[in-house]
Amino acid sequence: MRAETIMDGVVTTLTGLTTTGNNIKRARIYPWAESELPAISVYMGQDVVVEELQSGLLNWELNLAVESHVQENNDIDQQLNTIRKEVHAALMATPQQGLTYVINTTAVGANEPVLSDTGQQPVASQRLDFIIKYRTSRTALDA
Repeated sequence: MRAETIMDGVVTTLTGLTTTGNNIKRARIYPWAESELPAISVYMGQDVVVEELQSGLLNWELNLAVESHVQENNDIDQQLNTIRKEVHAALMATPQQGLTYVINTTAVGANEPVLSDTGQQPVASQRLDFIIKYRTSRTALDA
């Protein structure tokens, strides 16, 4: 399925960023341990058909959420913004995500940081939203 391949590709693209390194997980439900931060969680959002072409192809828009997680005593916003910059640069460097059926990647926005003081140091997260437009056959989601 093309949406699945896109999601896996995004995780590969975001693995190894300077700030988060290999601390990345797709569809992570449980909170990150303090020792694992900073980290990134990647979530699949709504996936909708936006256009049916006369050729029998469908254009889709896959909503992608990338959530950064940090722990910092000072400058927590700066660390979130550093991750935001790295994620944006990585995803926008190749808007087709290296896949022939991806049409484009569009940055949508960044949510307000969520701050928490439950650990030994403040923890924060921020959700970044993107739309990945791609194409499938009308009869098969993997073609």
